[in-house]
Amino acid sequence: MTYQLYRKVLERKVFFDSWKSGDPWKLTEDEREGHYQKYLLKCTVFARDKFKCQNKDCGSITGITLHHTRKRANGGKDTPRNTVTVCLPCHNKFNAIKIPLVYNKINYDSNRVYDKLNDLPPHIQGHTFWYHKEEVINWKQIKAENRKFRKKLMLEQPNINKGHELSYLIILLRVFEINFITGAKALQSR
Repeated sequence: MTYQLYRKVLERKVFFDSWKSGDPWKLTEDEREGHYQKYLLKCTVFARDKFKCQNKDCGSITGITLHHTRKRANGGKDTPRNTVTVCLPCHNKFNAIKIPLVYNKINYDSNRVYDKLNDLPPHIQGHTFWYHKEEVINWKQIKAENRKFRKKLMLEQPNINKGHELSYLIILLRVFEINFITGAKALQSR
């Protein structure tokens, strides 16, 4: 694919007249505006990244797509500062937590200054990004583990109060342990 559609910015009407999937004029004005803004973003980012994957170990020029460095679900915006060009294989492997995305660092000297139109944003350059999935707490498993622990404790320490205070303490310790481990993993990735 040569991505000719993104190499030159088309006017809004020309862009929708060149659509090949369905009739864009059946969409609402807001939907059309959203599609056109996404098109403009791709034109800007693909041109800045020279139509090739920006993952340091790849550089592919086929199957490219936009990658949000801060996911939209986490408040990331559709802006050139938050998006970078990567190929579909790198993007899919990243989302499957198999590879990190690593971007080249540009060394600026007295002859070279940051060029907003042609250089990756400075906060992306030279950084490695790993995909992190939120750890989900399995409460059923925790309750089952707590029951086993209580039974074992009751056999070993028959004088312990048999109320629910012990269960709540165990659950709290378990939650703090999970949050501590998740927080430590997040800090290690920075």
